[in-house]
Amino acid sequence: MKRERTTRKGGLLPKFAMLAAGMSFNQWLKILLESGGIERKYLLKALWISVLTVAYTPLRLFERIKFGKKIQNVELKYSPIFILGHWRSGTSYLHRLMAQDKNLGYASVIQLSFNSEFYLTTDRFIKALLGDKLYSEAAAYPLEDEYAIFHASPYSFYRMLCFPKCTYDLFKKFVLFDQVNGQTRNLWKKVYLRVLKKLTFSANGKRLVLKNPMNTGRINLLLEIFPNAKFIHIYRNPYMVYCSLKRLEAANVYTNRLQNISTEEWEEVVLFVYRELMQSYLTQKKSIPTGNLVEIKYEDFEKNQLGELERIYKELDLSGFSQSKEAFKTLIDNENKKHRSRDYELSEESIERIKQHWWFALEKWGYELPTSIQITK
Repeated sequence: MKRERTTRKGGLLPKFAMLAAGMSFNQWLKILLESGGIERKYLLKALWISVLTVAYTPLRLFERIKFGKKIQNVELKYSPIFILGHWRSGTSYLHRLMAQDKNLGYASVIQLSFNSEFYLTTDRFIKALLGDKLYSEAAAYPLEDEYAIFHASPYSFYRMLCFPKCTYDLFKKFVLFDQVNGQTRNLWKKVYLRVLKKLTFSANGKRLVLKNPMNTGRINLLLEIFPNAKFIHIYRNPYMVYCSLKRLEAANVYTNRLQNISTEEWEEVVLFVYRELMQSYLTQKKSIPTGNLVEIKYEDFEKNQLGELERIYKELDLSGFSQSKEAFKTLIDNENKKHRSRDYELSEESIERIKQHWWFALEKWGYELPTSIQITK
């Protein structure tokens, strides 16, 4: 039975980070109208979200008045570093490691859990609420910026966390952008640029290192904004990705949903998203200029974290590895001491479905079913 090492601190990822509570009331209404409604058992949750969207309006307006012009005038002197890869492929841990480099800025749990739309206004309040220790831990813990897009606009795939029945439509629209017009593409770019300007402002002008699994399918769009952006793609045995993803249904979709989705439906979503995301990546990565992409195999990274990290810095011509080396080693050593293990098994039916839907990834990267995974009927 496969034992997976996990390094992610689930406790530092508050559940309300994923809810729509902090977005504008108008945006919330727009999403409700487009998402096919709320099922009766979730009406109270939806009502609470609606109340909060109204209650948070003064904070949002105050921040816009106080910081709006400053954020608008932020100059992105350095093209971002984008960490790409499907969920459960090591992207979060790699992001944490690179965030130890004090030359880099990132989106933190604090910024995104307390809603990126008015984080600057409420920062002091958040610190007082959490206390210095918990605040410092959460502020030092990076999170994916898709949540910021979710808070700031209706153009995020993560709407599916609340409305899972819309998953396929949202993926095609806001990851692949193959069902939208040029105006929507431009609006998404405008929203994302503002998000990154705000993060840069908060990071005092530092270069951003960003982890967002959905950006794995948006490479061409990102290159339109940042032609010189750097990309890191980390990939993992698809069988292990599938096993690990099954644990997320309770942690994410089932926690935040306003519509029902069965286990069988979620498994279909998993198969669809991985297939479409990885096929899109393999096509679009050809657009990345030579020297701006590094590809990392999860299994190699797990065995030699510091060495693979050094390779990333070298191949992307990034400075800062030497001065950050001790910080990298400290995090690696700490995580090695406290890692947890998980046991995995797969049914014969699931194995056949993975082969059917994800054959191209298995073939591309030479993966087979790990002998340590227990096979069930």
